[in-house]
Amino acid sequence: MKKVIRCILFILLAAVVLASVYIFLFPMDGEVKAFHAPVTEGYTGDFRENSRLSSLGRIDIGGYTRPETVLYRDGYLYSSCHGQLIRTAEDGSGTELLFDSENGETIGFDFDPDGNIIFCDVRYAGTAPGIYKADLSGEEVTVSPVCTEVEGEKLCCPDAVTVAGDGIIYFSEATEFSPVKYGNANLAFQYEGYYHSSNGKVCAYDPTTGEAWVVAEGFSGANGITTSWDGQYLYLCETMEYCIWRIPVTARHAVKGNGAELFLSNLPGYVDNLNIGQNGLYWVGLVSPRIPSWDKMLGSVLLRKIYLRFTEIPDPGSRENMPATGTAAVFAFVDSGAVREFLMAENSAYHSVTGALETENRLYLHSNNYCGYIGYVDDWTP
Repeated sequence: MKKVIRCILFILLAAVVLASVYIFLFPMDGEVKAFHAPVTEGYTGDFRENSRLSSLGRIDIGGYTRPETVLYRDGYLYSSCHGQLIRTAEDGSGTELLFDSENGETIGFDFDPDGNIIFCDVRYAGTAPGIYKADLSGEEVTVSPVCTEVEGEKLCCPDAVTVAGDGIIYFSEATEFSPVKYGNANLAFQYEGYYHSSNGKVCAYDPTTGEAWVVAEGFSGANGITTSWDGQYLYLCETMEYCIWRIPVTARHAVKGNGAELFLSNLPGYVDNLNIGQNGLYWVGLVSPRIPSWDKMLGSVLLRKIYLRFTEIPDPGSRENMPATGTAAVFAFVDSGAVREFLMAENSAYHSVTGALETENRLYLHSNNYCGYIGYVDDWTP
């Protein structure tokens, strides 16, 4: 009997040793870093619960889904739908496909001074991740690369872009986890969340000189970006740390606390797109609420290593993992840092809201869900 017990103990010890070797010594896809998230206050204070997004108007987008970024120009809504970029009449009378990225993943975009669409794609037509230009001036839309590397390093996960008044293109490089390797941008963000590698960047490209440079670095999930109203700063959403940074447009290789100023922190959800609005406002989407148990897990490198070793990371953007209803939430702030607007709805079919587009009389919502329409708040007055 004692021999059996010793044998069992030996097997258990060997299993523990082998598991430890596997967890700690086998190569991983990156360094797992600790992040001690502040305790969330949830939907309180400036973000107190409400139902202001419970009754939305709908604009049909012709069978396309997941309008993650929505912009307005000359009476039309332009939307990137994870591979297609479409144009929809504001009255909902028709939708036109401008281009298909051919198994790519078109995410954020903006217009340059000439009316071209400057967009991010992680693998446009099977080519390199980068910033691309869609020329709308001809009978057919033509697409050409703008920037695929910065300071000698190839881009990996370009996510959001904003074109300044002087034509400089600023964009976020979300993470060094490759959407090509892991399947899509959502999964790349998931891996960044588990590893918290904090290698996201803000980059810039000057179309007149062809120079590209790093503006700031060291972010975990560098996401939505826009210039300030006066053009002197950039605002950046850092998804995996629930915060927004303010960075001078003149910065080069700024880091947190040295050139990058923590502007809004401990927000109640995962910040996504960031768009300039009306009357001094900036709009941010909270794509999903924070999970307190996950916040605690972020402080433990060991727990996340174990999880990464023995669990397959799910794709939150897949149809099978996308819930039928969820929380929809957006907010707006001003240059002083004050939160001026917060709109939300629980159990909404139009959830996973990534951002907001504010026009003179409507507030359009970007979304990462599979509803085939763009939701909006009508007769909007802030």
